[in-house]
Amino acid sequence: MTADLSMRDLPRDSSDSGSISTQFNQYKTEKYPEPFFIFSDGSKSDDYVGAAFTSVMSEGHFRLTVSSSVLTAELFAMYRAPTSVQDVKNKRLVIASDSISSLKCLQPHLPPHPLVLIRELTSKLERGGKTITFMWLPSHSGIIENKRADYLAKKREGSLTENFLFWSSDMKQHSTRIFRYLDQLR
Repeated sequence: MTADLSMRDLPRDSSDSGSISTQFNQYKTEKYPEPFFIFSDGSKSDDYVGAAFTSVMSEGHFRLTVSSSVLTAELFAMYRAPTSVQDVKNKRLVIASDSISSLKCLQPHLPPHPLVLIRELTSKLERGGKTITFMWLPSHSGIIENKRADYLAKKREGSLTENFLFWSSDMKQHSTRIFRYLDQLR
């Protein structure tokens, strides 16, 4: 499993999303000529947390508990993405995300977020002959597949994801918001 953060180094005019999308497609073609791409995203608002992935083969979107952080949503999307394409014939999978924080969580020297079960899943897929790369790409930059993942993550339907692990900071953050709200009521 590797993380490709090199899109951060490409010169770009942040006001021109078409240019960024063109640069991404050119980079993707040069660096990854024959991989299977999956795009993932997480989203959080005051009353909704969602995670999603999309590829040419499948897509999925998931509703998480409102106490989940956006980091948890991003990691959950990255965790679910490769499970949907385990049978794909391509040996090389690239999971593209616009979350630098999530990609950094995958580094082995950091204390793991519960969803860094991604490491275990990718190790299993790699033992089966696949090569997994997690790639960063700029958010809201006109990359069609990333826009689709963003749309799916914000989609307000679907049942609540079951058997979900919470990170203690998610619960702490949610509890802090509740206590602040209660303090305001006094």
